[in-house]
Amino acid sequence: MTYPLVRELAAAAAPPRVPVAVTCRVLGLARQPYYRWLARPVTDTELAGAYRADALEMRLQILRGDGISWGLWLPLLCVPAGRPRVCTSAARSRDDPAQ
Repeated sequence: MTYPLVRELAAAAAPPRVPVAVTCRVLGLARQPYYRWLARPVTDTELAGAYRADALEMRLQILRGDGISWGLWLPLLCVPAGRPRVCTSAARSRDDPAQ
């Protein structure tokens, strides 16, 4: 997503401060969705889901052998999936043999 980049370039502390309108025009973005994104903070649930998805992707890359270092990503293998999700998916697969 490019919205964090727009925010960083428009920050007052950025050395060459670039206005949002200019950055959006160069990147081909509309300003209104950027301002909507800026006004709506990321919830803890969304952040946790993003971390889980990231950890799952790393696990899959390790299993496929895509050249990822085990030492670097080993802590990601221990990320819990969350008990309610595991229980509900197990119950769903037990009730519905087609899945």
